[in-house]
Amino acid sequence: MKSEESKVKILKNYFVAITGKTNIAFPIASVFGVYPMPNLASIPNAPEHVLGVTVILQQVLPIVDIVKSATPKLILILENDHDRFGLGVEQVKGIFEIPTEEIKAVERNRLDIKPFADYALGVWENGGEPVWLINPKKMVWASLDNSKMTDINK
Repeated sequence: MKSEESKVKILKNYFVAITGKTNIAFPIASVFGVYPMPNLASIPNAPEHVLGVTVILQQVLPIVDIVKSATPKLILILENDHDRFGLGVEQVKGIFEIPTEEIKAVERNRLDIKPFADYALGVWENGGEPVWLINPKKMVWASLDNSKMTDINK
């Protein structure tokens, strides 16, 4: 009788949401919460990716959008080593356990990744529907003087 080898899969938890028509995912440890889209206060001369600011849990947070064609209904609050900020999303899909061997490297020339190519960790083809894994540590609310979010460590 042969003994069967068990294959050990390494899983990582990601929080998956939809912005525009694009599935995006963040490491679960970077997600602080999800809230309905509040009224936003505008910021004069803000870059186009900044939708405005709002107060959530007694903290003023910038709210950003990485896909300009989106119509956000929810705010996904993200934390990284530098900031806490809100990202406008249309829908939340939930928490997914993604096997690390199924995460592919990002081809930077793909048109469907252009809005967030600088932030992508990889892509998971979920039944042919790409889910872009985003690194919130690269999405830093450093300055309104920047034309896009940048990593302050660069």
